[in-house]
Amino acid sequence: MGEVKDKWDKAEIIGNIAAKLLIPVVVAGTVLWWNSERTKADSAAKMTEIAISILVEEPSSDEQGVDPMRLWAVDVLQNPSDPPPLSDAAAAQLSQDPLRITRLEMQTRIAEAIFRTLQTNPNSFFDDRRSNEGPALEDR
Repeated sequence: MGEVKDKWDKAEIIGNIAAKLLIPVVVAGTVLWWNSERTKADSAAKMTEIAISILVEEPSSDEQGVDPMRLWAVDVLQNPSDPPPLSDAAAAQLSQDPLRITRLEMQTRIAEAIFRTLQTNPNSFFDDRRSNEGPALEDR
């Protein structure tokens, strides 16, 4: 009887040690996995935003054929989590058209600022609008 109890005591000690080691490892692994998935989702959202901003612009009328940047943007929209690399034609167009990049950067920064503002205070845009226009829509 004492021998069986001794085995259970040893099993309990080993189980406690294993639990103390295994729980932090599982938590750390879960956090790393979640962070990786979140980064992928953020990257896909950013790539989609860039692609849409390219497609929103009117294609230039002096270009002949298809705009390589627009082709790249469509490819990104088809698979935003794994965006394609820039083609040589798209890279050449970027090096020749700095205004498009500047406009795109400006749009991205404005969108990020709006997003950050809405994250910190979701009603901030509506509060400012209400104060400038008089009573809120619900009050009318």
